[in-house]
Amino acid sequence: MTLDFNRAFVPPCGFSDQYNCPFPPPSNRIGVPVRAGEKLPLFAPDAAADGR
Repeated sequence: MTLDFNRAFVPPCGFSDQYNCPFPPPSNRIGVPVRAGEKLPLFAPDAAADGR
């Protein structure tokens, strides 16, 4: 299996409680941990003030 994180996206609900996130179907789940990606993403200091 190949996972291409370059094609991944964060839906609007990842940034605001004003949006609802749909639950992914069970077929989108895998039974092994994915040990990749940013563990503690850093955002620009003014991003929270701008609402981005």
